[in-house]
Amino acid sequence: MTKYMSPLKFVTILLAVILQYGCQQNNTDVTWYNAREYTLTLYNGSQPILEVDVSYIGKKPSANVKVKHNWQQQDTDFYQVKFTNLFQESIHFESIVYELEKGKLLSKKVKNKQGIAADCGFVKILPGNSMLNESAYVWSYANSNTLHRYFNLTVAGKNLTVDFPLVYLKSKSL
Repeated sequence: MTKYMSPLKFVTILLAVILQYGCQQNNTDVTWYNAREYTLTLYNGSQPILEVDVSYIGKKPSANVKVKHNWQQQDTDFYQVKFTNLFQESIHFESIVYELEKGKLLSKKVKNKQGIAADCGFVKILPGNSMLNESAYVWSYANSNTLHRYFNLTVAGKNLTVDFPLVYLKSKSL
């Protein structure tokens, strides 16, 4: 008889391995609080550049947030993402490349500056400032999945790419 690992445990272990590998490549530090929430700090050498706090909101968006996605008919996980510039120069968001861990995206795979501005409301963070994205979400036909969001940033003339993933876990009541 084969014993299977729970989807939640599998996703947690998989993300830990992916992010550990990413930490070696991108000079990041990640602290996971649970299977969905984490803080990621991006460094330039030993100097922290950007801190990103990813907080799980739930299965519906915050009251003041409007989303185009039909979350009432498609099980969805909503997140709040806070970006804080820890560097002495502005951070510019150039593009975001999206990729699902399992399956194919049914929507746009790349967003340019205009798309980022439309979704997040910003494309630049000034030194010492924070910006909040309250409309981040992920859904999937699979019982669990991860939406990898590869942010292409420019900081002090240097191009950096870092993944800020969102984890999806299907509601047990469905």
